[in-house]
Amino acid sequence: GSGALRIIAPGSYTTETLSTTSDVRVVSYYGGNTNHLSDPYLSLYNDGSSNIQRTFMDFDLSAYAGTTVLSDATLTLKANTLGYGYTFLTGAALASASAPWSADTITWNNQPGLVPVVGVTNPSGTFQTGDDVTWTIPAAAVQLWIDRGYSGIGLTSGSGSSLHFDSSRSGGAPTLTFGVSNSAVPVAPSITSAAPTATATVGVAYHYSCAVTGTRPLT
Repeated sequence: GSGALRIIAPGSYTTETLSTTSDVRVVSYYGGNTNHLSDPYLSLYNDGSSNIQRTFMDFDLSAYAGTTVLSDATLTLKANTLGYGYTFLTGAALASASAPWSADTITWNNQPGLVPVVGVTNPSGTFQTGDDVTWTIPAAAVQLWIDRGYSGIGLTSGSGSSLHFDSSRSGGAPTLTFGVSNSAVPVAPSITSAAPTATATVGVAYHYSCAVTGTRPLT
């Protein structure tokens, strides 16, 4: 096969961990018109009927404009059973919100549409209070959020799910961790020295060194 060689220079890569700038759940129960920002927790709940709960969150990615995302991202929420024994998660999915929303006005009935993010590894199974519940998001998806802008993340679940999480209001804000290039203003690679003149022989390898400028990693 063939592919591009990516050279990562020492010091050109950093791991960033961001906390949410806002996070809130939406609940279909009781008409779906209630805003739940006052709730100190988030939730993914689905009884397959009248009570479905989703979680929305936002991370400020504006500082990373012009950078290159170099690793898949990990979204981490901290499980909290709230003493109710709600511990199970199935059919979880992560999506991009299709329009802006505000944590203090969003409800089930006015929530934005959700655009599924391809390639996400979603969690499933039984969790207890204090467990990390993680989603792995492809680097390409995070890169698109940075390059094109985004309106936050929406989390959904399948019928039978019943899991709560800490929120920024309870001291357990969700986090997003990813690797990114250091430079915020990338410069395209450019060869600054020409190849020397030489006579080539068929079947004989010809090597030369050149100077290259640009933002690392160079491809």
